[in-house]
Order: sequence, then structure tokens, then C-alpha cells
Amino acid sequence: MSVEKPASGTVAFDTYKPPPNVQRGKCTRCGKPAIEVFQSPLMPKLTMVPSDVHNTEVRQADPVAHIFYEKRVADVHDTLPKHSGFLASQLAFGKYLMAAQLFN
Repeated sequence: MSVEKPASGTVAFDTYKPPPNVQRGKCTRCGKPAIEVFQSPLMPKLTMVPSDVHNTEVRQADPVAHIFYEKRVADVHDTLPKHSGFLASQLAFGKYLMAAQLFN
């Protein structure tokens, strides 16, 4: 699935903290997260869009884990792996991303 770029002036991009290869965009009207673009030399370019931004017709993948779990707002009671901390969350994300690329 391809993701269209937001219309000019609707999203403000910034790098809030390392790594600098992640650009986070917020809606210029409401300030909510709208899009995130990840680029790394060893991985494919990845565009992430928060699930509440999608139309209901868009099929979303089933979750496979929770990352940055230490920043949760509420506990999640399921059997999915929970990764806390920056490095552990990034490594888990990379592992799941590469597995998805290999099997799709």
C-alpha cells in the first residue's frame, strides 16, 4: 500500500529527539501526530500513520508486540511481547519489520 504525502501546509515535520532519521509530522490545525517517516541505510523507507487517522475501510495489520511499553498510559492485558526502553523497543521494531518484509 502506498501512502500519499499530506497536502502542503497541513503537516509540520520536525525531529523531536534522536535518531535524526525519523521525521515526525503533526497536524498544523490540531497538533495531533499525523505521519512519521523512517529512513535508514540498511532498511526500506517506512511511513507510519497513526491508526486513528485511517479511514475505516483500510485494513490494519494485527499487532505483534508493544514497544516503548514504559510510556504506556494504561496496562495492556494480552499475551503480546512488551518491550521497554529505547534500545529494546528499536531492536524489537527492527526484528518485526524485517520479518514482515521477508514473509510478505
